[in-house]
Amino acid sequence: MAQKLLSSTLTKTLHIALFLLIAMFGLQAYGQSVLLPGDVVVVSVDTDTPSIDFIPLIDIERGTTIFFSDGRWNDSLEVLNGNEIKFTFEESITAGTSLHIDNAGGLNFERGAHHLFVYQKEQKAHRFIFGMGWGKGNIWNTKDGSDIPLSLKENPGTILTLGEEPNQQYYIRNGASGTRSMLLSFVGEPLNWRGNEGNSFQIFGTSFNLMKSPVVQFKNSISSVSESDSVAILNIAIYEHDGARASVDVVFDSLRSIASPDHFSGFDSKTINFTGLIGDYNYQMKIPISANNNSYDGFKAGIFKLQNLTYGDFGDFSSHNLIIEDDEQPEIFISKVSNGADRAGSVEIKNSEQALVSIEGWTLSAKDLVFKFDSDAVLMPGESIQWFDTAELPSATVNEHVVSSNLKKRLLDNGGGILTLKNSDGKIIHQVSYSKIRSAESGQTKNAELFVNNYTDMGAEEVSGNLNKNVTTAMGLVNSGWRVLPNWSDIKEEFSDKDFYTWNEKQQSFQKLNENSTVDETNSVIFGHFEENEIEQLTNRTEQLLKKQASDDNLTFTVSGTDRNENQVLDGLEGLNLVYNTLDKGIRIENFLNVAKSEYPELPLGSAIYEINQSASGELNFRQLENDQIIPPKTSFWVMLEYPYAKTKLSLGKDEFNDGIDLSNNLSNKEDIDGVLELTLQSGAQEEVVKVNFSDEKVLTRSKDLSSYPELFLPDQSFLNFSFKQGSDYYDLITLSSESEQRIELPIHFSSSESGQITFSVTEWDQLPADWEVILQDLKTNKEYTLRRDFSVTLEHVFTTSKVNKEIREIFSVDQNRDEERFAVTLVPPQSKAVKDETITDKPRELELHQNYPNPFNPVTTISFYLPQPEDVKLSVFNIVGQPVAVIVEGTLSAGQKQFEWDATDKPSGMYIYQLEVGKTIMTRKMTLVK
Repeated sequence: MAQKLLSSTLTKTLHIALFLLIAMFGLQAYGQSVLLPGDVVVVSVDTDTPSIDFIPLIDIERGTTIFFSDGRWNDSLEVLNGNEIKFTFEESITAGTSLHIDNAGGLNFERGAHHLFVYQKEQKAHRFIFGMGWGKGNIWNTKDGSDIPLSLKENPGTILTLGEEPNQQYYIRNGASGTRSMLLSFVGEPLNWRGNEGNSFQIFGTSFNLMKSPVVQFKNSISSVSESDSVAILNIAIYEHDGARASVDVVFDSLRSIASPDHFSGFDSKTINFTGLIGDYNYQMKIPISANNNSYDGFKAGIFKLQNLTYGDFGDFSSHNLIIEDDEQPEIFISKVSNGADRAGSVEIKNSEQALVSIEGWTLSAKDLVFKFDSDAVLMPGESIQWFDTAELPSATVNEHVVSSNLKKRLLDNGGGILTLKNSDGKIIHQVSYSKIRSAESGQTKNAELFVNNYTDMGAEEVSGNLNKNVTTAMGLVNSGWRVLPNWSDIKEEFSDKDFYTWNEKQQSFQKLNENSTVDETNSVIFGHFEENEIEQLTNRTEQLLKKQASDDNLTFTVSGTDRNENQVLDGLEGLNLVYNTLDKGIRIENFLNVAKSEYPELPLGSAIYEINQSASGELNFRQLENDQIIPPKTSFWVMLEYPYAKTKLSLGKDEFNDGIDLSNNLSNKEDIDGVLELTLQSGAQEEVVKVNFSDEKVLTRSKDLSSYPELFLPDQSFLNFSFKQGSDYYDLITLSSESEQRIELPIHFSSSESGQITFSVTEWDQLPADWEVILQDLKTNKEYTLRRDFSVTLEHVFTTSKVNKEIREIFSVDQNRDEERFAVTLVPPQSKAVKDETITDKPRELELHQNYPNPFNPVTTISFYLPQPEDVKLSVFNIVGQPVAVIVEGTLSAGQKQFEWDATDKPSGMYIYQLEVGKTIMTRKMTLVK
């Protein structure tokens, strides 16, 4: 049946697929569906036409009216300013139906940043259903969020932020299957959207299959493990389950798999029982891996299927492709470099393995230029690929094993340099030194061809590119942002209206340079913020200055350790010095520290060296380098002194920095690590990590996280910082003694440029000391979480503005979004758990969760707790990896002592966790089932 749609505000004739305009027939609409956030979603916008595709996620009644607007919402005035079009449905619409509005001429998408809202109106009040934004500039008012209606903020998946191109079409192409909430989550994830500049696509490109609950599927369609792993995890999820009897089989499809059952220890099938589980639940099934060997043989893929579902429907991912990746690095190397004038250079890359190797996502880089190989770059055994440093291939060399750089600038430098091949994980596979172009007797340049050997064995760590210039990718993209530059007067003259800053160790702050200020010539590093239209000019000017600059024979710099607070030690950022590598060669960290300590034994130089990591978007981050990593030539880095020290000029000879240097005072080896706890904080696309290492050593060690210090914050950039805070210092790595008998509390600091959802998760839990408990305290909500392997919790958070370092405020006049004291991690060794004698006091009793009795038990135990007042209560049981096992009681209980029995007849032996949730308080204890 054709569906019909009424438009009452457009003056143009709109071509609306599958609809007739009611106004043309003078028909009257009947009834009205009251729509809530997420009941209607937009699945495409075309700014050129303009046109819109949208899909209702519930059935729409005849007579329902909805509005579309390109305006901006003012939350304080509750006003939506902009163009508006109105549509009324003449006939009922089934949930999941794709609807297309062609030539929506009432909307204006000709600005830089765009908004599109879907809503209903009652008199002047707006009831928002869906919203999205895209384009250049500030899409939303991020300072106070007033552009986003509160109702959309509070409903996940109903507000969407897409790409930066204003005149582009954005769309979800293939659609999805699932319940309303699943589809809303699918639409609200920007990663599921695509861009399509300049070309229209066929309407109704998105199809939704709205399903009734419960829905069972793999969490994703593909995952990978290393062949050295002992186990792989398959995640099978059930959504919106009502607790009824339900089970499904996970079956290995040997006919379609590249891998054999032997690679999975003979795994055939397993039945998963969801009976009794209510709501959403993710079952983690372990598949044993037995595929390790000592030779590179590519990857192996096993296909697993879901079959024999007894209740509910299968979702989109009823099969899963588990890839076993080879943990041996393939023997791929740069076999030849030909450095030619006028972009005539080329590079040959050879596969010496006996297996096919895909180099999709691998990169060739030199200085600040990067080329990325696409999906066609596949090498057969013994095969080579030839890469030309030109935007267009020579006509005689066009074949599947020849590619061109397509870079706007040449990658190979006239003067020679270092060429690096990295895999898709950023790991260095091969690195070579290539020669400069030599002049022939005729005065003409000729190619300098080099059949190469290893330049140096860099190990597995990534070597930073030249940070003094912007990073240009294979697509030639550049962005505005901060740049770190040598203090050349020509640069300041070239950008005379721009402010530059330099780091001052004595003041522990960035100092603004003016006409009268000077920078120590041995530490001549400056920071400047450049807009997108200035980047090309900056790059060209910097390249000219680099060519003029002669490389030094000595690395000369000045350091000092100022005890600013006069407490006889260096803490905070005291003793932090910014150094510039003026040499034409990279320096290994270990060699730099050894040479410096050998030449200046009285210098209290710490073992921590920090790089300045500059992204393509201009954001600056500071990261501690490992001893085997490299300080690239013509780049800046941070060093720290450990004790107060007068300002001193140092000079280290270039020839002393040899990879094979062997000094008597070599640095001690890294401490032995017994266990690792890694915690990750994620906000949008950004994530930061902190670690706790456990060692048999008695001495506590720490690694400072420079990026969390407010003195080093720079404005106008997106950031997320996450660290342990102790006093005035911030750490991203703390090593503890596994023999400790004291409770250890680690307050957590995090700061961000944006509010929104944050996800706190345990991403590594490896061999923690036996019987230690790790507790996360949310001081804002007064909740406690007992951490465990694969723990994750997502929270809404609005960052509050607090005071910033006075000197930074004077320089930048900005506020930073910070939350200093929301979380704390407490580590509890078994020896610290003292038993408290119960005494009678006049103090009112508080909420109590008692140890189960008996414990250990078989198969029935009693769990008791005390409620000081009537409360909503949920008592649950989890297995040791955090998977829900049972809900013992859920509902409102009266005050007083409560006890409940749990029968574990059908449960395996092992340790379990029972959790009591009362209001905002969560309490947990452990119990052991022994059969």
